[in-house]
Amino acid sequence: MFKCGWCGAISKLERFLEKEHKPAISAWLKSVLPALRAAFVAFVGLLLLSVPTLGFTYLLPNLYMGVPLALHMMWSLFLAANTYFNFIAAVVRSPGPVDVHMPPPNMQVEMGAYDNCMYCLECQDVKPPQTHHCSRCKTCVMDMDHHCIFLNNCVGRGNIRHFILLLVFLIVSCTYTFLVGCILHVRRWEEAAGVWQRVLLPIVRSRRYWEGILVTPRFLLVAPAWQGAVTYLMSLTGGSCIGIMLLLASQLRLIMRGQTYVESLAAAPSSGRDWQGSLRRIFGSEHPVRWLRMTWEPPPGAAAAQTKKGD
Repeated sequence: MFKCGWCGAISKLERFLEKEHKPAISAWLKSVLPALRAAFVAFVGLLLLSVPTLGFTYLLPNLYMGVPLALHMMWSLFLAANTYFNFIAAVVRSPGPVDVHMPPPNMQVEMGAYDNCMYCLECQDVKPPQTHHCSRCKTCVMDMDHHCIFLNNCVGRGNIRHFILLLVFLIVSCTYTFLVGCILHVRRWEEAAGVWQRVLLPIVRSRRYWEGILVTPRFLLVAPAWQGAVTYLMSLTGGSCIGIMLLLASQLRLIMRGQTYVESLAAAPSSGRDWQGSLRRIFGSEHPVRWLRMTWEPPPGAAAAQTKKGD
């Protein structure tokens, strides 16, 4: 390893001498993968859209009327709007554009201009500290945390605020939908239990338990529309909520330590910032109540706003 005494750039000679061997991928597969990833993100978006759609159609109208229904509709619209806004922002926004680039030829470089920067062989450009190259996005990302397959995008300095808020609103939305579904099932228990008895009792009495794989289509044929929709919503939100909670807890633990997921895998030391400084680096210097608002531009004081200003 060599560090320039003037500009401060770091060079690793072994990176230039050794090339990582990667298995060959057919040209056809390379051309299809981007479309498959985009289709998967569209599928995730449809799943998110199905929750408020079925909730407004079958869940809330069967449980509330008048003013309570209007209040629950407004709360559901608030959750749906924030969830979808942060999902779209996390997908579309650049995860962390690099704000330092190679100087033009024959241009004098100021002392310390590239302190602790490296050179990315893939991008053929400057690689600042805490920057990692994503092989899927084919670009370097500042403060890269990980590449999310559900977003088909990296999570980095530019969109980690939207990613965290997406997890928060998903947890609130899933918990709310699951609890309201439970209340509706309790209030209409006799009707709901009667449907399950008609579906499950014939299988139990005949002892042909292999027919259990046909429970779902039989249930959809026998159950009323509201019960089928609510069962779908409870299955989707109840199962997803646990995984999202674990993911959010992991993200917050790394943020409190001043690390990203990539740095934790590499056993890199923490940044030395306290947990309040780490949160301000993502959400800005505004009051914590304003962290939840829908805004496309980075908040004042956030690292993403400083990067945008530097561009």
